[in-house]
Amino acid sequence: MTRQAAVQAKATRAREELRDRGGRALFTMAEEQYRGREVINDLPVVVNVKDQEIRSVHVRYGVREALRGDLAERPSFDEPFQTKADSPALPERMQIAAEGLSARLTIGATFVAEIDLKQ
Repeated sequence: MTRQAAVQAKATRAREELRDRGGRALFTMAEEQYRGREVINDLPVVVNVKDQEIRSVHVRYGVREALRGDLAERPSFDEPFQTKADSPALPERMQIAAEGLSARLTIGATFVAEIDLKQ
């Protein structure tokens, strides 16, 4: 497969993914709307964490909804989206926070992932 064909195939997959995102979960976190996946898993056995009985796990992650239109217009790039000089390194943009039975990962204002352990 030529490079041009590979890029075209990737752009086609990206467009399909963006078109199908309407069926994904829409949720609000830190006053921003995100679209992604949300899953609640009941655990087969009770797990003790910090002297609390955990019966299920709630996981959600997504991309900021405002980016969806921008990506649909241009789903792939031949050049870097941002140059190293324009943006801080990933570790500087990535934040991890944990409190109680919850943890959250954010990468700038673009991506968020959260896990909550439920009683």
